[in-house]
Amino acid sequence: EEMLLIFVGMALFISVIVTLTFSAILFKNMEEETKANLISNVKVLDYAFSIMGNESLSNAQLFAQDNGIRDNLKKKDFVKLEEISQRLMIEKSMDFLTVADESGEVILRAHALTSKGDSIKEEKAGGEALKGNFYVTIEPTAAEKFSIRGAAPVYDQKNNFIGAVITGFIIDNAFADRLKGATGLEATIYQGDTVQATTIFDPAGKTRNAGAKQTDPKITETVLQRGQGITGRTTIFSMPYLSAYLPLKNTAGEAIGMFQASRPQTELAQAVASTNRLTLLITIVIVVMMLMPAYWFAKKITEEL
Repeated sequence: EEMLLIFVGMALFISVIVTLTFSAILFKNMEEETKANLISNVKVLDYAFSIMGNESLSNAQLFAQDNGIRDNLKKKDFVKLEEISQRLMIEKSMDFLTVADESGEVILRAHALTSKGDSIKEEKAGGEALKGNFYVTIEPTAAEKFSIRGAAPVYDQKNNFIGAVITGFIIDNAFADRLKGATGLEATIYQGDTVQATTIFDPAGKTRNAGAKQTDPKITETVLQRGQGITGRTTIFSMPYLSAYLPLKNTAGEAIGMFQASRPQTELAQAVASTNRLTLLITIVIVVMMLMPAYWFAKKITEEL
């Protein structure tokens, strides 16, 4: 009986050690694999921004060459100009379309009400278009906030400069939701160190953490100051996440924000727990099978005594 108890104790000890060791190795491997996947997916977000920038620029050029926009801008027929602009914006699935005259004063915004005295001269994209250049960038503005913007000059039939058009995509929560649909991961976009758009809700599922600041000095220094990517653990709404960060750069190559692709660590913990249960069950079965000969051996010795 003493021998049997020793065997049982050793078997249980070995079972626990094997399970815990396997759990630690599994979690480490899954974490490293998840980090690698996050890096790939955050690069997908960067590529998506690049595609949207190209789309914004090509549509700005297309709108600038549209006869309806050119003719009605020159004639100052704002009713027809607004009708044509709204149709083009919807057809090309753009979030906004702004038309300005040769001085930079906004004639109309096809997506919103136009304010008197509104101008594109202070905008980087708008300023370049007023100089006769095609331009695409990411920048914050008073009207569209943080957005991907393509701008193009407008010329009449005699090649006289008569204005500019700006079109593109607004970086908001709906924009982040589209990115999540493409990658399956939680997506967050920062303007500087401030969350501009995110797919992450609080535990109650009602509030997003838009407006929150990134307070980790290592992340802000690496991504915003040095323009490099980084992965690591982070906490959002008191929940642990694995995240990958990549700088969001404008046309001049300046880091004006960040991408963040995240996956809840609870998903990894659940996967590891499920695997641990299976491992422990298999280990116990093996131990029981190994104990059976010891049990019969101990029983035989007891009977002989």
